[in-house]
Amino acid sequence: MFPQEYINCGKIVHTDTSVMIYKNLYDCRSLPNIPSGRILDAYWQGNHVVVKVEGRYSYVYEDFSDYKYFW
Repeated sequence: MFPQEYINCGKIVHTDTSVMIYKNLYDCRSLPNIPSGRILDAYWQGNHVVVKVEGRYSYVYEDFSDYKYFW
């Protein structure tokens, strides 16, 4: 599970190749092991982060270790 301060902040910033999860306005961590492809979107869905990759799947992260599943 993501630490509560990241969930409470709710801020996610993504580029074509990375996703940053914020715990406040200045401190953030990147998500690891995002499959190759341009990132189209990244958003909170409850306590999970969903990352949509062009031409691929949506990857679901439950913590900072790795994505848990995809659809």
